[in-house]
Amino acid sequence: MAKALDHDERRRELALACTPLFARSGYAALNMRQIATELGVSTGVLYHYFPGKAALFEAVAHAAVEADVDRGTSVLRAAASTPAARMNLLLAAMEHDMPRFVTHYRVLVEYSGQLDTEAQVEAWTQTLIRLRTRYARAIGEVLELGDEAERDLVLLTVCGMILRAMCGDTTTDRHRVATILGRALGWDTKGRTT
Repeated sequence: MAKALDHDERRRELALACTPLFARSGYAALNMRQIATELGVSTGVLYHYFPGKAALFEAVAHAAVEADVDRGTSVLRAAASTPAARMNLLLAAMEHDMPRFVTHYRVLVEYSGQLDTEAQVEAWTQTLIRLRTRYARAIGEVLELGDEAERDLVLLTVCGMILRAMCGDTTTDRHRVATILGRALGWDTKGRTT
């Protein structure tokens, strides 16, 4: 059992180490040999953990989401007592890390554009659904939202903010977004459900 855990942990470590490589260079510009060189491992090691670059990229996406969720959930829960206060902190953190989110979105869009077959598109769509579900579940936990539609509202709003920034629009007012979301979620001025 320990060997399986070591394998999974090493796979996760390699995936996380690749995140900045894909963010810096994009998907198309890298091959497994370049990735291995950047990580200081052999291509054999990479292929031991990932059957190809697409599988590695998918693992990178999953590892990045889990790292975001783990870090964000613990920080937001510890820093604020009400869902509304956590919403404000979430939006402030997003605003602060927006360049990173924009870079990640650009790489995801680039990767999506490289898919050649319906099977690849379907597999990637299923991956995106799993990633979206993970983010939505975390948003629900942090903001105490039991309703799927409410979680989706927040997630879609956040995604929209990233897309706006990706297109060069930096005019999003996070305080206004928090107020609008709070109203839509039925929170009073103290962040409690009315």
